[in-house]
Parts: sequence; C-alpha cells; structure tokens
Amino acid sequence: MRYVTKHIIVDAIQWTGHNLGEIRDFAGPDFMEKDATTDNVWVRNAQGPYAMRTGYWVLRQSGHPLRVVSPAAFDATYEPGRLTP
Repeated sequence: MRYVTKHIIVDAIQWTGHNLGEIRDFAGPDFMEKDATTDNVWVRNAQGPYAMRTGYWVLRQSGHPLRVVSPAAFDATYEPGRLTP
C-alpha cells in the first residue's frame, strides 16, 4: 500500500506477524531473517541490521535505504496516498 506525507511519497508495509512473504518481497536483498523466538523480522537499514517488532512498518523511498518506524510514528506522519505511481 502506498502512503504519503506532505512532500514525500513512500511505499510501506506493516509486519503483522503473519505476512513474512510480503515483508521478504518488499525488503528484497535487505531482508535478513525472522527470529523464531521473538517473531521479530530482521531487515538491513541505513544504521545496519534492525529487528522489526510486530506492528512496525518498513518504508521504501526511491533512492534511499529502507527505513523502519514504529506504529505511532507511522500514524503521526503518514496517511494513505493515491495508488498510482
């Protein structure tokens, strides 16, 4: 699903704990693994490996590394955008 701030359009997906394939496809080569003991999903972002907890969002903006944000930060910053590129 596509979400937008005032000036920046990002593609984003939320880790629900049940959509591992979608997270893997979205993150591409930056997907690392799912931790079986915690249900965290590990992705590579600008700061290095990051453990996404259930409910967290991973964002992709053209020309930038993946970014991971908490549900509260996502809700405060983004709203659904148009589905056209």
